[in-house]
Amino acid sequence: MPEQTDPSSRARPHALADPLFASLGRRFRWTNDGLAALLALLPAVGAVLLLHYGAREWNLVRWECAAASCASDDFAAGTPLLGGGMLLVAALMSRRATRRASFGLALVAGAGALLWGWHEAVAQHLATPEQVHLRVVLAWAAVGVGLVGAVVGLARGPMPARPEPAASPEAPQPAAPPRAADEPRSSRDDVVDRLERLDALHAAGSLTDAEYASAKARVLADG
Repeated sequence: MPEQTDPSSRARPHALADPLFASLGRRFRWTNDGLAALLALLPAVGAVLLLHYGAREWNLVRWECAAASCASDDFAAGTPLLGGGMLLVAALMSRRATRRASFGLALVAGAGALLWGWHEAVAQHLATPEQVHLRVVLAWAAVGVGLVGAVVGLARGPMPARPEPAASPEAPQPAAPPRAADEPRSSRDDVVDRLERLDALHAAGSLTDAEYASAKARVLADG
């Protein structure tokens, strides 16, 4: 009988390779997240510098108001929007590596940059403590909210990983059909011997054509 291959043995190489590929996928994902977090430092640092500059120079901005709107050509006037947008970009880029704490950390960084700028404005006599008092209180409140958000984000754990495509199960290979049992060799040899004897008797004239045909039919029927 030929050996039958176990279909399950064909899936063993895949079963051994799956954990390896899964491990490499996790490492690749962590590498991507870490690289994104490092790249997020660029817009984060830029945002802090912009917000610091805007907070320090805010009282020096010249506004031109017409009707119900005001505008200014001073660069410091646009730093809150630019800095806030860059912080949002940094938070989105690093949200996986920081375990959901990126938005709270961004709020802390932005509020800290404003506090830094207002402190320098008062120290350089660009603003009085009374002018920045309410802003400082609101900024410290934002720092507290950001710290709470960061702690809550860390407590919630990492963001769920992107779902990986499920491997399609291999269709089981059909087993080879069992071969039919060989006919007994002795029975075939007996039929051949009887037919040879009939041929010999017919050739010798001992059997007529009718007798030979009838005897041959019986031998074939019995075999």
